[in-house]
Amino acid sequence: MSNIDSNKQFENYTMGQNHVVENIWLKYKNNPEGIWVTKIDQAIRLHGFLKDLQPKHILELGTGIGCSTEIMAFTCPNTSIYTVEQNQKCIDIAKILIPEKFQEQIYFKLAQPAVLKPVYEVNPFVYFIGYKTPYDWRNYDFIYVDGPGPFKTLINHPETKQKWETLADLPNGDVMMFLHRMNEGTLVYIDKRQLTVHLYKRHLSHYLEVIEEDKEHTIFRRNDRPLKPDFVEFMNSDLSLGKYKELNYFNPNINE
Repeated sequence: MSNIDSNKQFENYTMGQNHVVENIWLKYKNNPEGIWVTKIDQAIRLHGFLKDLQPKHILELGTGIGCSTEIMAFTCPNTSIYTVEQNQKCIDIAKILIPEKFQEQIYFKLAQPAVLKPVYEVNPFVYFIGYKTPYDWRNYDFIYVDGPGPFKTLINHPETKQKWETLADLPNGDVMMFLHRMNEGTLVYIDKRQLTVHLYKRHLSHYLEVIEEDKEHTIFRRNDRPLKPDFVEFMNSDLSLGKYKELNYFNPNINE
C-alpha cells in the first residue's frame, strides 16, 4: 500500500508517477539527515535511465545516506554496486535504511577525501578533490558521481605559520584518474556538480562525450580513444583555449 499523495508537489514534481521510487525517496528525505538527498525528479530520472540500461557493475562515488544507492539496487536487482563514502555516519545510516535484500548486492567503502595535486597534462593549475583512500576497480560500466563532497581542511601559511580552516570545494577528479581503465561505452552520470562537468568538458572531450544533459545532471560516455595511465600522449581538448584562439585573443596585432 503506497502512502503517496498523488497531488502533492515536491520541487516542481507531481507525486504519483512512480509510487515505489517515490516511497524510497521519501524515506530518505524525511530522515533527520536527509537534507542533502537528491531531488525527487532526479531520483525518478536515475531509475528510468537505469531501468533500460541494467549495467553489470556500478561504482557510486558518494553514498550519502543511501537514497541513490537503494534506488539503483531496486532498479537493477542483478547488478553489483560498489559505493564509496567519506563519512562513516552516512554509511551507518545507509545500512539501517537500505533493506537487507538490497545490501546483498552492495559493498560499502569508507574513503577519506583530499585535495589532490593537479594532473599536469590536463591542467597544471587546477586542483581537484578525490578519495585519497584506495578503492577497488571492478570494470564498472556505470559510474554515479555525487562525491566526495566539500570538506573542511586546514591552511598553514608558509611564512606566518598562521593556521585557519577553509572549505575544499573543487571539481571531482576520481573519474579522471581511472579514465584509462574504462571500457568503451562506460557511462559517467554526474549529479549537479557543475565544476566537475566543466572540468571534464573543457579538458577531456577527446575521451568523454556528453550524451545527455540538463541543469541538474550530465551523462558522459567513454569513447574508444586509448589513454595511458601516466597521461603520455594525452589529447587535451581545452575548449576554453580553443575559444580564445577563435576570438583572436592572442593576436599581437589585435589593437592595431
